[in-house]
Amino acid sequence: MFFLRPCPHKISRGEPHGSHRVSVALKRILFCLPLVLLSLIYFLDVGFSHLLGDQTFAPVFCVLSLFGMAMMLPARRVLAWVPAFAGLAYWLIYDVSAYPYTRTTTVVLAGLMAAWASRQREKVDEQLGEIDSILLHLPTPWALLNEEGAITKTNAAGASVLGSTPEEIVGNSIFEVGGAGPEERRRRIEDFMRIQPSAPSMLFNLKSTQPGTKTISASLFRIPTRRGRFSLLVFRSE
Repeated sequence: MFFLRPCPHKISRGEPHGSHRVSVALKRILFCLPLVLLSLIYFLDVGFSHLLGDQTFAPVFCVLSLFGMAMMLPARRVLAWVPAFAGLAYWLIYDVSAYPYTRTTTVVLAGLMAAWASRQREKVDEQLGEIDSILLHLPTPWALLNEEGAITKTNAAGASVLGSTPEEIVGNSIFEVGGAGPEERRRRIEDFMRIQPSAPSMLFNLKSTQPGTKTISASLFRIPTRRGRFSLLVFRSE
C-alpha cells in the first residue's frame, strides 16, 4: 500500500463548519441583494437629481443591477424582481421624463434579457457539473496537479492508489506523498519540471522509502489553461 505522508505545503481548505458558515452567510447576502440594489438605486438617483437637476439615471441603474443579478442569482429570481426594478424606475422618472413608459419598457426588456442570460449561465454550470461528476466516477485513477505540484482534484480511484481518500489527498504535494525521502523528492521535482510544450507527456514514477510499499507508475500530461498550466497524472494499472 502506498501510504499518504502529511505534506508541510498542504493547501489550507478550512474546517467543514467554517465553510458551512460562509455558505450560509453568502446565501443570506444573495437573498437580500435585490433589496440592497433597489435601495442603492433610489439613493443614487436622488443624489444625482440634487447635483444635476432634473437628470435621472434610474433606468440605467436598474438595467445594470438586473444584469449584475443575472451573474449571481437563478433566472427565476431575476425574472421575479423585474417588476420591482421597472416600478422603481417608473416612479423615479415619472416627473422628470417626457416618456416614462418608454424608458420603463426598456427596463422590462433588459430584465427579460438578464433572466435569459442567467438561465444560460445555469445551463453551463449544469453541464460542467455533469462533466465533473463523470470524471470523478471514472474507473481510471487520475489526479490533477497545479503548477506547484499540489493535488487540486482527484477521483476516488486515484486517491485509493495513493492510499487515501479524495478529501484527504487534495491539497498535498505530489512531491511529498508516499513517504518520499529527500532524494526522491528532488527526483520528482526534476521530472515534474522537465515537461515542456514540445514534449507534453512523460513517465512519472512515485517511489517510497517506507518498507512494504511499491513503486507507482503514472503518465504525466501538461495541460495549459487560462488559469495557468495544470498537469494530469494518470496512474498505470499493474
